[in-house]
Amino acid sequence: MNILHTYRIGQGDAGFNPHDDFHAGLARWVWAEIVQARLDALLEENKYHRIRKQKKILLPSGARRIDLFESPEEYGGKNMLIPVPAADLDLLAAEYDDPALFRFGTEEEVALYTMLYQAIGAPEFVPANGWAIFTEMVSLHLSRLDGTEYS
Repeated sequence: MNILHTYRIGQGDAGFNPHDDFHAGLARWVWAEIVQARLDALLEENKYHRIRKQKKILLPSGARRIDLFESPEEYGGKNMLIPVPAADLDLLAAEYDDPALFRFGTEEEVALYTMLYQAIGAPEFVPANGWAIFTEMVSLHLSRLDGTEYS
């Protein structure tokens, strides 16, 4: 909800025009990257978060989730993972993995957005930077279209 709030309150100041295809596509791409960066950070934090010790529960406690997953025997658990050969995983990934599901735009749009993002110095994808990244990328794109970009 915090990301959504930041997204909504900054639209006007950023000059976002939802009826402009470039603006809509670029905003979707920038904010998808911001959300993904935050999800990645939460996943990492969750792995290393220590669960407080609780004597009266059946589930393991007093350890980090990553430790419970990697060595359950040390915490009174059993390793119930079923080993799957890497070749089988590769076959499944090749058959079912669709990169377009996580690409926010066409291949050409994403290539353009990525190039513009790199050209502005690849600032950190955090909500506080979202609309600043957007406006810098729009400005750079317009200057390149007009031929007024300075190297």
